[in-house]
Amino acid sequence: MNRRDRAWLVALWGATFLLAALFAWRTPAWQAPDEPAHYAYVATVAEQGHAPRLVAACYNEGYKNALVSGNFQAEIDFDRFCYEGHQPPLFYALAAPLFAATKGSLLALRLFSALIGALVPVVAWLIVRALGGDRPLATATAVWVALVPQHLAMIGALNNDGLTFLLVALAVWRMLRYLAAPSRRNLLLMALLVALCLITKTLAWVALPLALLTALLAERGRAMSESLASATRAATVIVAVAALFVLPWMARNSMTYGGFDVMGLEQHDRIAVGQPRTADELAQRGLIGTVTNGTETIFNSFWGQFGWMKAPLQPREYAVLALFSTVAWLGLFRWFWQRGWRREGMAGRGLLLCGLWIALNAGLVFYYNLEFVQYQGRYLFPALTPIMLFMAIGLGAWLPRRWRPVPWAALALLLLALDLLAIWQRLPGMSGF
Repeated sequence: MNRRDRAWLVALWGATFLLAALFAWRTPAWQAPDEPAHYAYVATVAEQGHAPRLVAACYNEGYKNALVSGNFQAEIDFDRFCYEGHQPPLFYALAAPLFAATKGSLLALRLFSALIGALVPVVAWLIVRALGGDRPLATATAVWVALVPQHLAMIGALNNDGLTFLLVALAVWRMLRYLAAPSRRNLLLMALLVALCLITKTLAWVALPLALLTALLAERGRAMSESLASATRAATVIVAVAALFVLPWMARNSMTYGGFDVMGLEQHDRIAVGQPRTADELAQRGLIGTVTNGTETIFNSFWGQFGWMKAPLQPREYAVLALFSTVAWLGLFRWFWQRGWRREGMAGRGLLLCGLWIALNAGLVFYYNLEFVQYQGRYLFPALTPIMLFMAIGLGAWLPRRWRPVPWAALALLLLALDLLAIWQRLPGMSGF
């Protein structure tokens, strides 16, 4: 990178942090998904020096619904609102010293999350450049990542999402570096980032299969026996480094919850009595109704449905975003049909990796919804960079190169307008719902 690129990335980080900080400031206390439960986790680590134990008292559907419907006007009993205790510990360990230093300031913890999450657009730019994309394409992708309203709402709230989005993006960037130049250093850095993903959030586990695929793609063009041996060695390093980080956490969960509940997910499912279940949704709406409702809710909440899913955008705003999305994905299909599938070398392998990145993340969202109703677009945000990249390619595919910045800028301005509306009016208004 030259000096101009570095200055641009610093400015991008600063601007994204400013917007996320405004979201953090204007969002009423606790009016972000599961925020009190994340706060309880940080408090436990700060005050007791260890991760919390997930017990039946941590989840009470009636108590939670009463607080949400009352806009958290009543005082919160965090001993009854601690159901995020199954989450891996990295973010909470990092946030605990700030909790202690600020005496549990929610705004300070939100700003800490925003500071981390604001780096995601920076890494998005680096990813597109590593793929061989030009500066306008990288800029469009990064700016859209920075401006998606729901993304700003999530990185401006207290949760482990911002760190998840950042670590997954960094891991994929390192995968692309390894594809371009397989070396021991790049392999170890990639393995370390994958390991950090595994102790941050289960959504971040998409990094592990992507890294293993990278180990195989990096050997393309060599003799089969030689490439398989080299890929196996690289995969062994990735798994070994990941195991060093994640096995202690899994052992703790196994001893705490018993048996093979190494992620604490079985314990979470046992205590989450009353949480809406997909089977009930299917019985009520039928298959088509459930799929339609789920798809629409995921789309809407991907762009912006703030708070505890109570503050959506306006229908006309969703309609414009749907138009942009439809044109972009049709354009992407056209682009791939004409030349994308025949791309070779680094660009072809990188685009394949990005496509699988989206597919794995979408697969996790589908899996989560098999048991519980969790129609939330934010679960796609670990793959926000390739989603925005493919949208930028698709929108640009309809126009000559010199005109492509026009629709890119139009979508950026729309997203910025929605951000400012949220900051000025919609986020503070949630306390009156």
